[in-house]
Amino acid sequence: MLDNNPLEYVTLILSGEMQSYCDLEDDLKDSMFNDIVKSYLVKGYNKSTAEMMAREFFMYDS
Repeated sequence: MLDNNPLEYVTLILSGEMQSYCDLEDDLKDSMFNDIVKSYLVKGYNKSTAEMMAREFFMYDS
């Protein structure tokens, strides 16, 4: 968006709307992380291993 429409991007930043989008994305990632950890716990992994595997999943997020 910054490259294609810089004026709209700046407007979103200054209005606080961009921060809202970023906060929603962070909340979604936190929720997904917790769901992934829970799924590994159900499979029998211990908590530290489950968290490590979930973090590894997000390492490849683009």
